[in-house]
Amino acid sequence: MKEFILRLKRVNNNSILILMVVLCIIVTLFFGYRYLHNADIHSSAVWVDDWDYISYSKAIFNGIFLQEDLGKQESEQYHIDEVPPLFPMLLAVYYNIVGYNHLQSIVFLNALLNALIVIVMYYVGKRLLPGKYAFLPPFLWIIYYNRLDFSGRVLKEPIITLFLLLTVVLIQRLLEKRKLRDVFWLAVLCSAFSHLDERYLFISVLCLVMIIVIFRAKAYRSQFAKAILLFIVVCSLLYTPWMIRNYKRYNRIVILSPRTAMITDKIFGYDEPAKAILDLSANLNKAEVDSVIKGYDVANADTVTEKSIRRAYKNGIIPYKYNWGKRLWYNTISFWQPFSYRDFMIGSGFKYQEKWGLRYNFIVLLQFTIFLPFAVYAIILGWKKRAMDILFMFAVMFINTVQHSILGAGLARYRTVMDVYIYILAIYAVWEIVSFRVMGNDKRKPEKSYRA
Repeated sequence: MKEFILRLKRVNNNSILILMVVLCIIVTLFFGYRYLHNADIHSSAVWVDDWDYISYSKAIFNGIFLQEDLGKQESEQYHIDEVPPLFPMLLAVYYNIVGYNHLQSIVFLNALLNALIVIVMYYVGKRLLPGKYAFLPPFLWIIYYNRLDFSGRVLKEPIITLFLLLTVVLIQRLLEKRKLRDVFWLAVLCSAFSHLDERYLFISVLCLVMIIVIFRAKAYRSQFAKAILLFIVVCSLLYTPWMIRNYKRYNRIVILSPRTAMITDKIFGYDEPAKAILDLSANLNKAEVDSVIKGYDVANADTVTEKSIRRAYKNGIIPYKYNWGKRLWYNTISFWQPFSYRDFMIGSGFKYQEKWGLRYNFIVLLQFTIFLPFAVYAIILGWKKRAMDILFMFAVMFINTVQHSILGAGLARYRTVMDVYIYILAIYAVWEIVSFRVMGNDKRKPEKSYRA
């Protein structure tokens, strides 16, 4: 064993990283095609949200995405205007190369995105962990069961994960060098992130706060105003083109998508709300729930909600509208669920969550649950040391949890993108514990210490 460790130390880090990238691509391709093998992608059990992104990418591919009647172009386009444009644009470029008659080739794009995740994850970990410890978080990600679930899907989760890591990289660079060019690229990344998914609009605000904290020191006071102004100007310029498109489309100010219009309409005082994803199921009363259970269609409930209510009733649960307290509680539990032993409802009280089987509970226990206490300890260490990169990761996880618990449904799928943070923080905590106990506090050699 000792000889093996010595040999491992002699191996070049770049060689290990290349091997991990190759392994990631192979594993992703294998599980992606395994998922799609003999599967009917038109079945709601295989692809669901995927078709919205594909439809939007077709509209971009055909050059009609700026037209007012975009949502009426094809029968398969259900809520085509509900999503920001960046991911459909990426799909349009990709399928322009491979062709729309090869939709299942999305597995190759997912393999490439996950390979990039492995590389960036290593460089984030490298600034917190010494030597070859930095390879542990990306290795855990490669074999992570939940991320493999997306390998055969046309979903944003892989690219959202990549953007979350790139944001940390730029924050770490800012903490290390305090260069204005990094502020510029951070603004570009934040703008792109918001155009990828409007739920991550908060990243722009959080990064602005980080810039204020980073440049407030006396040594960098001369760059303080420049950094803030540069970030705001670049973000404003990059947000503007799509806002102009949306103004022509909706005849009102819409920042990213109709989802954000639910807030901006109130700010700007529009009388009639823009077309938006409204949680109609939140307005169901007892009589309407009873009608759904009896098999009737209800105007305020979509097909997915009706199926969810009937499944819940069949399994002994009578759905009802949650108050804010219960909504926050059940959505947060579902979002960070370490194990599952019973069925319950999430969202506004009408989205059915079935309990997991024994096999999946065991997988989650080994690949997620056991890392949570260590990640919490890493956050405590980060607070004590004022490690701003660690605190930034915590802030992202906290804000994302709150917004999904209050405004949406606390699906674990939406949390999985942040599990790269959990792995990095957990391994960091384990290294801190082991190095302190084994080598002694005075012999620890952390590679970097990023303090504001």
